[in-house]
Amino acid sequence: MIEFSDRVRRILRVLLEQPDQYLSMETLAEKIQVSRRTIFRELDGLDELLAPLGVQLVSRPGKGIRLEGDDESRARLFESLSGTSHQASSKEDRRRLLLYDLLSRPEGTKLSVRAYRFQVSEATVSNDLEALRPWLARFNLQAGRSGRLSGSEKDIRRAMSELIHESIEPAPIEYLNAQSLFDDLFQTAQETGIMKLLNQRILHEVLETFEEHQEELQLNRYEQTSYISLIIHLVIAIERIEKDEAILGEVDQSLDLTEAKKLAGVLEESFDLKFPPAEIGFIALHLEGARRSSLAVPGKNEKSDDKEDDFLLQTARKICAAYGEPLGSLLSSDSQYMQGLVAHLEPTLVRLKAGIPIHNPLLNRLRQDYQDLFERSRTAAKVLEPYAFTTISEDEIGFLTIHAGAAVERLAQRNKQRKVPTGVLCASGIGTSAMMKARLERTFPDRMVIQTLSFSQLDDLPDLSLLISSYPLTDMTIPVVQVSPMLTSQDLNAVEQMLDLISQKPVVPKKEGRENFRSRMKETARWSQDCLEIEESFAMIPVRSDSTIADLIEQAANHSRSQNDLVAQALQRRESLGSVISHDEGFGLLHASAAGLDGLEYFVLIPDGETFISPELEDITFMAVSLMPDTATTLDREVLSALNSGLVTNEDWLEALKTHHSSRAVSLLEELLETVSPANR
Repeated sequence: MIEFSDRVRRILRVLLEQPDQYLSMETLAEKIQVSRRTIFRELDGLDELLAPLGVQLVSRPGKGIRLEGDDESRARLFESLSGTSHQASSKEDRRRLLLYDLLSRPEGTKLSVRAYRFQVSEATVSNDLEALRPWLARFNLQAGRSGRLSGSEKDIRRAMSELIHESIEPAPIEYLNAQSLFDDLFQTAQETGIMKLLNQRILHEVLETFEEHQEELQLNRYEQTSYISLIIHLVIAIERIEKDEAILGEVDQSLDLTEAKKLAGVLEESFDLKFPPAEIGFIALHLEGARRSSLAVPGKNEKSDDKEDDFLLQTARKICAAYGEPLGSLLSSDSQYMQGLVAHLEPTLVRLKAGIPIHNPLLNRLRQDYQDLFERSRTAAKVLEPYAFTTISEDEIGFLTIHAGAAVERLAQRNKQRKVPTGVLCASGIGTSAMMKARLERTFPDRMVIQTLSFSQLDDLPDLSLLISSYPLTDMTIPVVQVSPMLTSQDLNAVEQMLDLISQKPVVPKKEGRENFRSRMKETARWSQDCLEIEESFAMIPVRSDSTIADLIEQAANHSRSQNDLVAQALQRRESLGSVISHDEGFGLLHASAAGLDGLEYFVLIPDGETFISPELEDITFMAVSLMPDTATTLDREVLSALNSGLVTNEDWLEALKTHHSSRAVSLLEELLETVSPANR
C-alpha cells in the first residue's frame, strides 16, 4: 500500500471526484483550504508515486490539472487512499457490499474494477451478480454482465432503502448529534458494513449541515431510522450530482415540495451545487414517507386538507373493524389511539404507494411479546393492501401492533386506576406551577385532575388527594411529593409511585347536592370579567434587545396599569426564588401575585431585534408577564394558568409569541381563555 500524506490524500480525493474536469490551482487550494503555494509543493514528485497505480497527473496551461487513468487504475488509487480494501469477512457480507455498489453506481463498471475493489476474482464477482439477480428482481431491476442496472430510478431508490434497513439495525443513539451519529453508527459500521462505501467527505458535511440547521429544518420530527435513511440517500445523491450523474425526469405533481426545496436549498448552499427537480422530488418522497418522532394532532396543521383528514379517519376506522370484536370497538372509542393511528397513516400511505420500505427495530420483540395482537394486526393490515406497491411488510404490521398495544395497555390501566385530584404548588400559583401542571398532564394524561395553587390557599385547600410542591411542606393532612420546578425523571417516578398508592385506595362516594344556579351565574360573570381584563391588558411591548431581567422587570412595571412600584417589588420578590426561562423553547416568564394589584394582566415584552442578547436571556424571543392580585379566586388563577401552561402545551400559541405575530396571538389567546369557561366544565 502506497503511503500518502493526509494533505495529498485530500488533494487526490478531490481530483478523483472530478474525473473529467480540470481544476485550477486556486479552486483546488480553496477546496483543500490551503494556499496555492502549498498545492504546488504537495504535487511535486507525486507522479512517481502514482505511476505504479496506472494513474497520472495531467496539467494544461490556463485550465489546471486532472487525474487520468482507466476505471481499474482509479479503483486502485481509491483503495490506496482509503487505506483499506473492501474485502468482506463472509460471502454474505461481500454480496451485500456488491449490492450497495451496484445500486450506487447503476451505470455499471468493469468486472475487473469490482474484482479489485472486493479483493476477489472476476469469476467470483460474476457468480455474486448471478446470485443477486433474484433479490434485484423483487424491485423490478436487472443487472447486466458489467453490473449495469436496468430499471427505474424509483425502483433503484426502493432497493437501496431496503438494503440499508437489512444491513443496519442501530440501537437507540443520539442521532441528532452529528459526532455521536458518526461515532456510534457510521464509524463502527465502517469495518465490515456498507457504510464504508459512502463518500466520507460528503457524509461529514451532510451531518454537520443537518446539525447546524436542525431547528430550521425541524429534523427532530423524524425517527432515528428515517433520519439515517435520509442522510444516506442524500450522501449518494450529492455524490452523483457532483459527478454530473444526477437523475433527470418529471416530478410527481401530487407531492408537496415545500420542505424538500427548503432542505435542498440548505444543502445547495453548503455544497455549492444545484439539485435537479427530480432529485428534489425524491427528497419530498423521503420526507412524506418518514415516520415522525412526535405525532402531529390532526386538524392542528394549517396546511391540512379536510378531505384527506376524512379519508385517513375512515381508513383508521376500517382498520379498527378489521381487528374484530370487542377489540375493534374499544380501539375506535379510544381517542388517543385514533389520533395516533391517523397521524401514522399519513406517511404510511405515502410509503406504500411509492414502494418505500421501512425498518422496525422492535419487530422481533413485538412478534414474541405480543404474538396474538401481532397476528390480529396482520389481518388489520390487509385494509392497506389496495394502496401498497407490494404486500404489507412485517415491519409495517409491527407499527400497527405498537399503536394497538399501547391502547390495550391504556385500557388496562384505566380499568384499575382512577383520576387523583392533585394540587400543584409554587409561590404565586400562576407561573412555574402552570408549567409543572402542563408537564404532569402530558406525562400522566389519564391519572390526575390538576389545580394550580399558591401558599395563600394552604389554609383552605380544595378537596385534594395529593399535593405536588417545589417547596418543603410539613403537617399536611394529605400526601405531599416534593419535586424540583423542572420535574426531573426521578421526580416523575416519585409522583407515579404515589399515584399508584392513592389509586388503590377505595373511593368514598359523596352525595351530590342540587346545583346552585346563582353560584354558577356568578362564576360565569367572573370569568367574563377576567377575560375582558386580560384582553384589555394584552399587548406586545418592544424593548431593547440588550435588556437584562432587571430591565424587563422595570419595563413590565412601567407598562402595568397597577401601581408601578408594587408591580416591580412583586416581580423582584418572585424572581428571587428562581427565574422561569426556557432556553430550549426560547421564552421566559415574569409572574407575580401581590396585594394592591389591579386585576388580571397579561402582556409580552419582545426584543427590538430577533432575540434578546444579554447572557441571561440569550436566544430568548419573548418574555411573558403575568400579574394578579393576592385576592384572586381559583377561577382567576385557572384563567392565567391556561395562558402560561399553553406556552408548553400549545405550539401555535408559543409560535405566535415567538414570531411576534400580534393578531394571531390575540386569536389564540381567546381560544385559550375559552377552554376555562365555566360553560365548558
